[in-house]
Amino acid sequence: MKTEPAGEDVLARRAESTLTEQLSARFAERIRQRLLAPGARLPSVRECARRHRVSPHTVVAAYDQLLALGLVDARRHRGFFVRDTEASGSEDRARRELFGEGALGAAREDVLTGGFGLHGNVLVGVPIQCGTAVP
Repeated sequence: MKTEPAGEDVLARRAESTLTEQLSARFAERIRQRLLAPGARLPSVRECARRHRVSPHTVVAAYDQLLALGLVDARRHRGFFVRDTEASGSEDRARRELFGEGALGAAREDVLTGGFGLHGNVLVGVPIQCGTAVP
């Protein structure tokens, strides 16, 4: 049996802001109000798309905006998780300087670190030179 999304989950299709902006703003507000606690997993892309009646591409773009704002982390094969926004500013700066912003930066980090990632301000497991992995 299909269930209809709740009224608050449906986005305004004729609004001044895009569906992506509306969705990312909705999640950002819930995160800032601590309605989504640090460490909480966001809905899967497919579930979120179904719930809000948008394409998965719209959800990915919204989650990418949340990544760029530093509100969530992407964990490979596990999903998107709310960050503790009061923690670690220096680690974030180091990560952005090395890999770039958003989902593309997260993908670069995965590729360049072989999934090892940063620990503090030190890249663990892979020597780097000028922001790229060294063989």
